[in-house]
Amino acid sequence: MEARSPNVLSARLRSQGLLTEARARELAEVVATRGLSEVDAVVALGILSSEQSRRVLAEALGLEFVDLRNVEVDSTHLGDAESSDALEKRYLPLDEVDGARRVAFASPPDYAEQGRLRLIFDQRIKVALADPDLI
Repeated sequence: MEARSPNVLSARLRSQGLLTEARARELAEVVATRGLSEVDAVVALGILSSEQSRRVLAEALGLEFVDLRNVEVDSTHLGDAESSDALEKRYLPLDEVDGARRVAFASPPDYAEQGRLRLIFDQRIKVALADPDLI
């Protein structure tokens, strides 16, 4: 998802009047020169907090945002996920919703990552975004 629509966050912020053209150019430069994702660059520049940036991005992409401070994670939903893999990839399996495994991600996963997790959990994946500091 992220690779497919890298400017979705800045476009949403501009449309909401939260990002000027000058700041948008600065953001694009930081993304290009530091190799950061757009969402991480927004945080690095102090435009939004980590949580705020994920909330806006989730809204822009039509995804759920999960506040992990209000979610009790049942360890049985971790299933076959390796904890080191989950930490490295920044995701947290949460629960089952309508026959799909709901997984909170720090950044939107691409289709290959979603497919890999479908194989690990042997079920559909419902993508949600969450503050990476809480994953």
